[in-house]
Amino acid sequence: MNYKHIFNILCIITIVWITMLLGLIFIWKFIVPVSHPSESYFVQFVIGAFKVGASGILALIWLYLWNKLVKTYFWRTLKGRYVNE
Repeated sequence: MNYKHIFNILCIITIVWITMLLGLIFIWKFIVPVSHPSESYFVQFVIGAFKVGASGILALIWLYLWNKLVKTYFWRTLKGRYVNE
């Protein structure tokens, strides 16, 4: 059994979880408290749309990071397998 691959996958999972938790903390501390004291429904709608958009952009950045990590691991593993043969 090759423990190097298991260690690499565990590192990817750990990095993904840590970045997800940091992203959630960032959203909870900085994006959720954004408000404007206004009675206007339009202003409330714009602020709500901003919160959803900013959180969505952060989620897409997180998914892109996860995708990049997995693709890098995959291609390095595949390249290493054919170089050794």
